[in-house]
Amino acid sequence: MAMRLHPHRVRGRLSNREHNVITGELQLWPPRSEESPNEWKPITVEIKLTGNLSGSLKSRSFEFESTEAESPAPVPLPESLHSEQVGEAGDCFWQEVHGPRLSVEAVHEGIARGETPPVDRGTSLHLEWFSHNGHVVLEVINPVLNFIDDAPPAVPSPLPVIDANDLDRPIEKDDALNPGQPGERRAWSDVIPGLDPKIEAMYEQWDEITDGSKDEPIRNLIEGPLHLPKPQDVQTEEEAGAALDTLLDAMADHGVNLTICDHYTDVEAYRLLVEELLDKIEVHPEQADAGWVSYYDTFDLCEKCQAEFI
Repeated sequence: MAMRLHPHRVRGRLSNREHNVITGELQLWPPRSEESPNEWKPITVEIKLTGNLSGSLKSRSFEFESTEAESPAPVPLPESLHSEQVGEAGDCFWQEVHGPRLSVEAVHEGIARGETPPVDRGTSLHLEWFSHNGHVVLEVINPVLNFIDDAPPAVPSPLPVIDANDLDRPIEKDDALNPGQPGERRAWSDVIPGLDPKIEAMYEQWDEITDGSKDEPIRNLIEGPLHLPKPQDVQTEEEAGAALDTLLDAMADHGVNLTICDHYTDVEAYRLLVEELLDKIEVHPEQADAGWVSYYDTFDLCEKCQAEFI
């Protein structure tokens, strides 16, 4: 189940100017405390995600703030919410929405009387990601959103033009391979004559990433530069949490997202990663540069998760 954030108020800044990187900061106000109404302060959350924003937000930097003085039903923010959200972006977009101005109960009562509920037009900023907290969702209705860059949104490269006559050519066995040379792929420029060299290079990179022939353990890519502490030297949750965040951040930089269930303490999760998973998780060194992401989950390794599922 996703961790859905329903703050009293939210303000944020996000940037997707660098391809496959989303960074920024969120300020989340919890519901006001009746005991200490004058000590109402936001919780600051740093965002460091692998992936891209969608639609009009893609390749842009922007600021936003909720427009309501308070949300209709603010919910206390989860105590387990990490102040640094590192992981993989899900669906992140800003779109127009239509909805009734009334509560759900009032809508049902009106429909029972044969009335049509009034509908408002508005916008929704939907932010979704996968981090140490698992699946996290924040949706802001009718935000004040301002772009803070002057660059136009990035547009995708055009698809290559394929000769219509090629569509009638019968597909032969091993058509994507060189005849007489089993296992050796034909050049994409032979498969699609006139293919743009940049697009051909992209296709070749995708082939190499997907066939797994050059994958290597994620440990080889991150352990040296990070100088990770040995699991036996990490004794407290605070030490483990800091080391774990650093490790997950480095994995996300290489296009690897790991979801850790709540049954693991930070010490246990760090030990599991360093002693087992860093050697089992294999990745192509250029996977992140190509915009590819691999997802992993501790579900299959956790006896408690398995018991709950059964």
